[in-house]
Amino acid sequence: MKYPKTIAPFMRIVGKEMDLPPLDTNPFSTLPLESSDSNLLVGRQHMLTVLSQYMKFRATRRILLVGEHGSGRTSLLRCASKTAPISVHIDRISRMDAGLNLLKDIYSRFVNSNVPESRNDLTMKILEASQNYTKALPLIVIDASTVDVSALDVALRDTLPTLERIQAVIVVVLETKDKAMLHESVLQRLDQMQPLANLSLEEIQLLVERRIQQSTSQPFSFVKEDAQHLLEQTSGLPSNVIRVMRDAIDNAKMSQYTYVEPHYKSSTPLSEPLYNPTLFEPTPQSSFESLFPEPDEFTEGLTEPSSTEDLDKDSEALQLEQDTRIMESIEDMNLFDLDLE
Repeated sequence: MKYPKTIAPFMRIVGKEMDLPPLDTNPFSTLPLESSDSNLLVGRQHMLTVLSQYMKFRATRRILLVGEHGSGRTSLLRCASKTAPISVHIDRISRMDAGLNLLKDIYSRFVNSNVPESRNDLTMKILEASQNYTKALPLIVIDASTVDVSALDVALRDTLPTLERIQAVIVVVLETKDKAMLHESVLQRLDQMQPLANLSLEEIQLLVERRIQQSTSQPFSFVKEDAQHLLEQTSGLPSNVIRVMRDAIDNAKMSQYTYVEPHYKSSTPLSEPLYNPTLFEPTPQSSFESLFPEPDEFTEGLTEPSSTEDLDKDSEALQLEQDTRIMESIEDMNLFDLDLE
């Protein structure tokens, strides 16, 4: 059955109509495989066998390995390093003296951290160290997927005569689009393996089944129609297949947990502010405001006048008393001290 290209079939794949075995963790990680996880490497077994044979039978090779980003180049070479007595991974190349610095990086990781100053001594000690491994050849990986290809081209053109003398399997890793940037003389001296292809329908089934079975003791079968839908969505690129399955399993498994919205309690009612400065700080008053007492101080104890005439007399007396108090207060404050001289 062919599903429409929507997100709904992914939910069907990972938990709606198809039951998943109990999983404590998500077995789909986008990190490259380690050498101990070679059983999870799918679709690259032939190339893994070839590289392992070169190292076991001491057949020195200078190999150019190309593939798209996410095609599994790093996982392949990490799994291949399981056969090598020592594995060196170079992932940076300096633009200044690219060839010399490449040899220094190989020496520091392959021989010793004390790098000789002389290029002749550097070369001879690398060659001597490579001859010390008699059972299997070392593996040297020059991963240019994250470096300047022009610097890689200069470094290889400068060091290929030396690299060809080292008793090791040397693999140069490139993205497919960067291959054309290498000089023809470099390409002619490297064994070019077939680019890493995308996974087929059967390989997608195998990848999903192996990863899930590694995380559970129960048998699991990934049906062909679900693998077909996954192939259509990802074009078979390993990193895309793993990412889709990782996200889908997270969504399916994490949905069994209920998210509880946190609530924070407060002793203050919501209708009142949490902080009221007027409760703690007095309202500032000017010095002149303090001169005038509240009207209650003057009206307290006064009797209600019996007539309009009495009211007028009381008002005049009250005004006179207020004026007298104001003048006395001003004299006490001594607001002005003038020196006429």
